[in-house]
Amino acid sequence: MTLKKNIRSTIETQYHCSLGDFLRRLYWDYRLSARQVAKVLGCSKSVVLYFMCRHKILRRTNAEAKTGYKASEETKRKMSEVHKGRDTLAGRRTAPFRRKIRETVKKLWNNAKYRKKQSEAHKTPRPDLRRRVTLTCEQCGREFEVVLARKDTATFCSKKCADLSRVGTPAWNKGKSWSEETKRKVSRGVKRLWEDPEYRENQTRAIVEATMRAVHVRPTEPEQQLIDLVEKYNLPYKYVGDGSVIINRFCPDFINYNGQKKIIEVFGDYWHNRPNMPYHRTEKGRKAVFSEYGFETLVIWEHELKEPDKILQRILEFDGSVTGRETPA
Repeated sequence: MTLKKNIRSTIETQYHCSLGDFLRRLYWDYRLSARQVAKVLGCSKSVVLYFMCRHKILRRTNAEAKTGYKASEETKRKMSEVHKGRDTLAGRRTAPFRRKIRETVKKLWNNAKYRKKQSEAHKTPRPDLRRRVTLTCEQCGREFEVVLARKDTATFCSKKCADLSRVGTPAWNKGKSWSEETKRKVSRGVKRLWEDPEYRENQTRAIVEATMRAVHVRPTEPEQQLIDLVEKYNLPYKYVGDGSVIINRFCPDFINYNGQKKIIEVFGDYWHNRPNMPYHRTEKGRKAVFSEYGFETLVIWEHELKEPDKILQRILEFDGSVTGRETPA
């Protein structure tokens, strides 16, 4: 947005005109393309198109853009190489092909109906499809200009109005329901996909990561206490509770980064100590889940963090080492 403000202020200061008039002069009067205008302003093409839309500057059609266009010698040479050897497209057609065209045209003109139709068509003046006409937007009621060729199809002045017109429109499948046979087919297809271990792992990871992003996962207070303890004593564990590591549909809190398959889980006293807890949320169940993949798990409860010295000793014993920059007092 700063770049767009700078462009607007520069145009108004140097050229003493509004940005819309400046763009309209370059694009329509001087016949520069959007890419060429971007080079003049020192910005990208998308920024130019953004300002053109804001100031309601219509873009040229393909026919208008090619009017007065002259191909360079290099372009002519490439086109010549492409069309070389093509009888119907090359500049010089072969004699048999020209003879075939003459015979076809003679047969057509021998037909009285075709001859009459062509004669009437040539007498009728052809409309100038490049002529601009004024229409009224069906959404906002403003008047806008389009070329004559788009008179019957243009109903909105901008994409914004077109999008607003679709607000409240029911979806194509609203009120429709699948038959029982279709439901069975879809169910079988989804089950076959989930039987593939690679597909199951990718989908599980995508679901967990999307959930983590949606709820803006951050370390809880007990997890943050353990993070501070790990950083203070330089313990070989990294916080991965943000969804960066997924093991068997579960996201561990800390994982060892020295090559050992060891995990530390932090359990809250309320969320993991309620009656009728699912088995995978219990201490025993969580250890069983990670042990299927060869991981050892140390579970630390929230109330145990009140004694950091004991927690540090447990982690050192679990890790099998007594290394650390500092030792508890």
